[in-house]
Amino acid sequence: MKRILLSLMVFLMTILVASSLADPMALDDDLTGTFRFPYDDMDPDAGAYVYTYRYPHIAGSDPDASCVNLFFADLLETLETNLQFTAEGYAESGKSVNVDVDYKITCNNSQFFSLVLIRTVTSGEESRVIWQGNTFSRLSAGSGTCDLASILGLSDPGGLDEDRQSRQSEKINQIVRRMVLKQMEENPQGIDWLEDFSADDLNYTFYPADDFYLDKRGNLVFYLEPGIVADESAGYIRFPISLIDIEDEL
Repeated sequence: MKRILLSLMVFLMTILVASSLADPMALDDDLTGTFRFPYDDMDPDAGAYVYTYRYPHIAGSDPDASCVNLFFADLLETLETNLQFTAEGYAESGKSVNVDVDYKITCNNSQFFSLVLIRTVTSGEESRVIWQGNTFSRLSAGSGTCDLASILGLSDPGGLDEDRQSRQSEKINQIVRRMVLKQMEENPQGIDWLEDFSADDLNYTFYPADDFYLDKRGNLVFYLEPGIVADESAGYIRFPISLIDIEDEL
């Protein structure tokens, strides 16, 4: 029955793509700001932890907009306190740290709103970019961000069987990892993979349930952090995988 329902969902999503692209959520003014935490208020040369952010804000107050806006409002509510502890951890080193957070909307249609938060952390001459995919479903407004099982329609909102959900999630993770490995073997982009990389590495460095976003048509795009399968200079490596391909393996 689940397979039939998932197939029906994928079919409906496919035939509705054209119309869904015409119903994006409208953006309002971004949420922007900067937090600065000097390591020593009496010594400007002691360094500081500086966090600058830009988050999206959706226009209107309908359930879809409220779901996204509440997520970022909650994030900002605890951000200053969390950053204070982070800054204290860096203070002993005396190295100034600058964090710039921006976002890129990857999908905005009548079914999903997906974006990637891009955090750039710079200390001295060292810089690191960290991605965080966030996807919101407009099919079940108010549910917050969606994990992979939710996108596939396999989650249990009531949480009545956590063991079953855990097993299902792990099965999905392994399916996606196998598909990623297959794309790496085919390697249409001609990327030079690390010689010491092994398939087992994905079990500890790649978490499909979280490491994804949706493209503009609602297709899944998984990503691997720099340095996991290729040289860090290659940046993030993307692996597009369709819902139908995953459904066929379930």
